[in-house]
Amino acid sequence: MDLCRVLAPTWQAQPWPPLAVHIHAVLFYGWMAFFLVQIWLIRTKDLKTHLKLGLGGIGLGAAMTVIGTYMTLYMAKFHYLNGESRQLEFMIVPLSDMVSFPIFFVAAIAFRKTGATHKRLMLLATTVLLGAGCGRFMGRPLSKVFGDDTIFGFWFRLYLMQFLMMMGAMIYGLATRHVIHPAYLMGVPFVLADQLFTAYVITNPAWPSFAKNLIGVS
Repeated sequence: MDLCRVLAPTWQAQPWPPLAVHIHAVLFYGWMAFFLVQIWLIRTKDLKTHLKLGLGGIGLGAAMTVIGTYMTLYMAKFHYLNGESRQLEFMIVPLSDMVSFPIFFVAAIAFRKTGATHKRLMLLATTVLLGAGCGRFMGRPLSKVFGDDTIFGFWFRLYLMQFLMMMGAMIYGLATRHVIHPAYLMGVPFVLADQLFTAYVITNPAWPSFAKNLIGVS
């Protein structure tokens, strides 16, 4: 299964994508800026500003989940009706992200008064959003090595870089604190299970038919 076209930039689409796509871009790029600013505020010990900005981040995260889910379904139908069936198959990837992200995000809010847990959950919430970007960056060379028509081949293509990021965070914690934080011990296996499930679905021949029913096309 050739997913290169699936990962092509949206600006190549004809006709021009709807406003939801551009709102999605603003929100998700905004999240990365928000995340980096929050890290900088903690590094500079400006906890007061960090907490105030965090309140806005709650709204941003909620908006991302809503618009991300809507855009996934809308754009799958948009591309399918314009002759691009691969986007229909790929739909499971952002849908799974829109399950994982709010889980870690809500957990991070719940543990906001426990700094060590909060920051690791925020890191995991951000990491699960990086699949498409990592796939565009390294997907093609990785697919030449591992293929992308099997569960593990697709996983390596899309998720290997995320896995290395999470492993790097765990190794750093082990090296500096001599222990792997429980947030990683519980969160990373969840992410891996979700990713493998996603890879199973996208390589399952029954998925395209189910996906068409999901977005209401025939």
